[in-house]
Formats: sequence, structure tokens, C-alpha cells
Amino acid sequence: MSQFDPNPKEIWWKQPWPWIILGMLGSVVVASMVTIVIAMKTQDTLVDSDYTKAGKTINLRLEKDQTAERYGVNLVLQALPSPDGYVLLTATYKAADPAAGQPKFLRLNLSHPTLANQDVSVALIQRGPGEYRAQVSDLAKSHWHYTVEDPDAQWRVKGRLEN
Repeated sequence: MSQFDPNPKEIWWKQPWPWIILGMLGSVVVASMVTIVIAMKTQDTLVDSDYTKAGKTINLRLEKDQTAERYGVNLVLQALPSPDGYVLLTATYKAADPAAGQPKFLRLNLSHPTLANQDVSVALIQRGPGEYRAQVSDLAKSHWHYTVEDPDAQWRVKGRLEN
């Protein structure tokens, strides 16, 4: 009695399932290689190369924040786009303690949350009592972290700016 199979079995490479499985495995290998290339070609700008020195200066920075609190420094920073492509930065400054004074300018540092090459430093010039202004070009729309210091770097105010 002969065994006759009415459904002949096909060779494995003619089936779709092995190719689907091999395709998924291959795509994982390709994605891993792309990730390795990206990691090798770009640097992580979020990590400070001299982190021990940066860690030691934290105490100095905290003293500036405490001095601002002691003086009762209150600062409101706004970014207003102008039609010519510039961004007008205005700051309203008040200090409860007269020892803080009314500086002729304030130092403003805008830090991008992820891209250090986008950071901006400008001087806010006094336009009136408690009113300071500066004009900046190429300020990308983002959530900026800012620090404002007096000219003598005795106090510092930090905050977030959205433009």
C-alpha cells in the first residue's frame, strides 16, 4: 500500500513565515546598528565634562539665591516677539531691601533645556525704575531656564521662560 500525500509539503524557504520572522530579527539588528552609529557620532551635552568642579561650585550658587531671598528680590521676565524677527525681553524688578539697589543693568543667562549650543547671555539695560529690556535674535521657541544676576554677582534669581 503506497502512501500518497494529497498536500505535498513545500520547502521551508518558500513559506512566508520564516521570512517574516527573519525580517523582524533583521530589522532589530539594523536598528541596533543605527543606534550605535548615532551614539558614536553625537556627544551627550547634558553631562558636564568636569562634574567635580561643577559640584563644588553649587554651594557658591546657593549663597547667591539666599542673598536674593534676603533682599526680597522679585523679578518677572517676559519674552515678546516683534514683527522684525527679534524677541524683546522685558524684566520687572523689585527689591524689598534697599541694599539690593537699582542696578543699571542685569545679567541674563538663558539656558536651553537640552541643547547647550543654543544658550544665550545678554545684558538687560535699565529703561526706567524697575524696568529692564534687551533684544535678542534667533531665540527658538522653547521652555528656557533663566538666571538673572546683578552686575556684582551678589544675588541671583532663577526661573523658567516660555516664548
